[in-house]
Amino acid sequence: MLVTYATYTLIAKQPLTPSKIFSSLAVFDIVRGVLMRMAWFYSEVIQGVCGFFWKTPGLNLRNGFFKRQGFA
Repeated sequence: MLVTYATYTLIAKQPLTPSKIFSSLAVFDIVRGVLMRMAWFYSEVIQGVCGFFWKTPGLNLRNGFFKRQGFA
């Protein structure tokens, strides 16, 4: 956030007012929440896909699924 405020004041040469600071804090909080949920979601998807490949005998990577399909 400090880099954003410094860029806004030094490069854009705009004054920082309390209304701009507090409204941007709310936006940063929303974006932070979205990024945290996105990271959690991708982690869950990757774990699910890996678990699916690990448990399914026909698609098991240890049995050479990709070799049989001509990928490797």
